[in-house]
Amino acid sequence: MGTACRHFPNRQALIDELVDDMFARVEEATREGAEDADARRGLTVSLERVAELQALDRGLREVVLHSDRTVPAGLRHREQIRRNVDLAVERAKEQGVLHADVEPWDLVVMQQMLAAVTERSGRPDLWRRCLRLLLDGLRAGPEHSEPLPCGDYGKRFDTPGPNRVGPPPPGTDGPTGLG
Repeated sequence: MGTACRHFPNRQALIDELVDDMFARVEEATREGAEDADARRGLTVSLERVAELQALDRGLREVVLHSDRTVPAGLRHREQIRRNVDLAVERAKEQGVLHADVEPWDLVVMQQMLAAVTERSGRPDLWRRCLRLLLDGLRAGPEHSEPLPCGDYGKRFDTPGPNRVGPPPPGTDGPTGLG
């Protein structure tokens, strides 16, 4: 704590530096994705890296999930991140690997969805499965994807238990037991 206080004039300056660092890492991931010669791979790797950063860094998740908050420290990176995402989407469309109607903001919403999955599922790795599903939905062609990670996750919903919904009780028309 003493070292931090010597390097930063106040608490807000420390927070600003941390947020700036978070946005710098996101900017780097989006830049590398936009520069990849294979637009599909670039888009995929970029989304994976940002989602992984969110999964490992609760502070970054908070910034992404609550983007309506003013975060001045990240402003210098935001425009470049936006340009990187725009370029990645444009290149993927040009190469025919992305639905023609996908917009850059779709990727922002996807990142928010993945952050929410990480935050609320209790499974910090579940975002990988969800990202694969989302990426398959973005494809322009009828290609097949790699096997989805976390394939056993859905099995948790098949077995009745204290917090799970099972088949309706015998003699009823539905799960409420109202017949």
